[in-house]
Amino acid sequence: MVSPPPVPDADLRANGWRRIEDRTETVFEGFGVSVESRTLLYGDGDLRSRVVEAGGPDRVWRFLFVAALEIRPPPAFGGHAALRPRVLREAKRTFVAELRERGIESVSVGATERTELDGDRRARTTPYRGEIPVEVADGDKRVAVVGRLALWYDDGFYIAGAAGPSGEIDGCEIETDPGELLGFVLG
Repeated sequence: MVSPPPVPDADLRANGWRRIEDRTETVFEGFGVSVESRTLLYGDGDLRSRVVEAGGPDRVWRFLFVAALEIRPPPAFGGHAALRPRVLREAKRTFVAELRERGIESVSVGATERTELDGDRRARTTPYRGEIPVEVADGDKRVAVVGRLALWYDDGFYIAGAAGPSGEIDGCEIETDPGELLGFVLG
C-alpha cells in the first residue's frame, strides 16, 4: 500500500480546508511495472460556505490535492530522471481531465517551468486557466478559474494541484492564487 503524501493537515484545517477524499489506485500497469497513486483531496470549506450564504450554488469551488506515486519495481538509481517527462505528461493530461469533470470549460495549459523548493528540491509547475458557467440570480455567467500543477521527486514522485475561481459569484468576490495554495504542500 502506498504511504500517504506528506501534507500539513493542521495548517490546511486552520485555513478552512477539509479533506474530502483519500484514494489509492493503480494508474499504470504494464511491461512488468506498476504505478500506484495515493491521493489526498481537499476542498475549501470556508469558501463554499461564503458562496452559499451569498446565494450561490453549493459545490466544491476551490480544491487542492497531493498524490504520492509508488513505482514497482522501483527505478534504478537515477532512473527517475528518465521517467519524469512521462510522469509529468500523464499528470498534466489527468489534471485537465479532472478540471473538465468539475465543469471547468475552455481549459488552457501554460508553459511548464522549473521552480526551486525548500530543501534543495526542484519542481516542474504548470499553470492552467479556464471558465466555469454559473447560474446566478440574473441569468448565467462565466467565472474565470485558475490552477496550477506541480511535480517533484523526493525519494519518490509527488504531484500536487490546486484550482479555484477568480471572480465574483452572486456578490461573493473570490481571488484564487494557486501558487499560494500549493505553498501549503510544497514548502
